[in-house]
Amino acid sequence: MFQPGQSGNPAGRRMGSPNKVTQEIRDAARAIIENRAYVTKLKARLIDGKAPHMEVLLFHYAYGKPQETLNIDQRGDMNLQITWMPHVLALPAAE
Repeated sequence: MFQPGQSGNPAGRRMGSPNKVTQEIRDAARAIIENRAYVTKLKARLIDGKAPHMEVLLFHYAYGKPQETLNIDQRGDMNLQITWMPHVLALPAAE
């Protein structure tokens, strides 16, 4: 019988170590998102309000979900800040 907190496979992958499939998905999503042609078209779709939900998922897979911070001051005023990889949509210099 296993004790609480004891692994069923002591020689298995360490807790917190990256999963190979997860890393492959992350790398594939980043390759798509960081492609210059894709970024150019994405900017146009965002401006037109036509970016589908799949692109949000690609960004989540590539860079993680955005960090959201909600600050409430003593008067009860709320300020929501969302921080998400702003450099991702920066186009590289023209060659």
